[in-house]
Amino acid sequence: AATGLDRSSLMVAGNRARQAQAQGGRVNANALALNDRGRVEASSVTLAGNNASNVRSQGREATVAGMAWGKGIGQANANAVQVLGQLRAASIQLAGNLAANVRADEGLASANSFVQGDGTAEAMQLSLAGNSASGAQARDGRVALTNSVQVDGGLQGSSVQLASNQGGSDAGGARDASANSLRVRQGARVRGTQVTLAANKGTARQGTVNSADISGSLQGSSITILGNQGQADSGGVVNSVVGRGGFSASQVTVLGNQGTATGGSANSVRNDGSIATASITILGNQASVQGGGRVNTLDNTGALRRTQVLIAGNTGSAQGGGTVN
Repeated sequence: AATGLDRSSLMVAGNRARQAQAQGGRVNANALALNDRGRVEASSVTLAGNNASNVRSQGREATVAGMAWGKGIGQANANAVQVLGQLRAASIQLAGNLAANVRADEGLASANSFVQGDGTAEAMQLSLAGNSASGAQARDGRVALTNSVQVDGGLQGSSVQLASNQGGSDAGGARDASANSLRVRQGARVRGTQVTLAANKGTARQGTVNSADISGSLQGSSITILGNQGQADSGGVVNSVVGRGGFSASQVTVLGNQGTATGGSANSVRNDGSIATASITILGNQASVQGGGRVNTLDNTGALRRTQVLIAGNTGSAQGGGTVN
C-alpha cells in the first residue's frame, strides 16, 4: 500500500507461508508494509495466528519499502508490520504468530515484529502477545528483530505492550539483535507513553533481550520490565532498560525477572544522560553475569536530580568483575 490506512480495519490471520525467498530486494510473508511514508490514522491492524518459515532475502536494493535506508539493503519480513509514515490513533496487534528461519543477507530481518519509520506515532495502542520465533538472522551487523518493536520517529501518548513472547535473534556479531524488546533509535523521543514487557522468554547474541533500549529521550513516561526470563551473550543486555538521551518525569520498574548475561547487563537500568524527577525501582530480580557486567544495578553517567531509587530483594552474582545489587 502506498497511501496508508484511514479509518479502516485490516486483518491478516491464519495464513501459512513456506520457502519465501527474494533473490533481489525484499520479501514479505504474512506481512504488511506501508510504503512511501504511508500513514495509519484511526485504523486497526491485526496479524494473528500466522505461520511463516524459511523466509529469506538475498538481494540488494537502494530503498526498503519506498524509503532509502542505505545502499545495499534487502529486507525479510515474516508476520510483521512496517509503517514508514505517521501513525495517529492506530491500534496494532500481533498475536499468536509463529516464525522460523527468517534471514536477511543485506538488511533487516523482522519476525513477528513492528517497525516504524520517520513519522511519529501518536495515541497508538501496540501489542505483541503470545508470538514465537526462532532463527531470525541478519548478516554483517544488520538489524535482526524477533517479537520486537523498532521506532525511528518517536512515540507520544501511546501504549506498547510485549507479553508472553518467546524467541531469539542473531545480528551476525553486531549489537543490533533484539528479542522481545523495544528499540528507539537515536533522536526519537518517547513522551507520555506506557511501555510494558512482561512474561517474555528470549535469547540474543550481542543484543537486547526482554529490554527497552531508548536512544532518544524519555519524558513523562513509564517503563515496566516484569517477570521475564532471558539470556544475552557477548556483551548483551537482558531484562533491562538502557537510556542514552536522558529520563525526566518518568518511572522505570524492573521487577521479578530472571536472566544471565556474558559481559553485559541483567535486570538493570543503564543511562548515559541525566535523570531528573524520576522513580527507579529494581526489585525481586535474579541474575548472573560472567566476564564482567552489571546485575540488578542502576548505572548512570549523567546527573541524578530529584529522583527516588529503590534496589531491594534482588539476588545476583558476577564472575570476572562487575557490579551487583
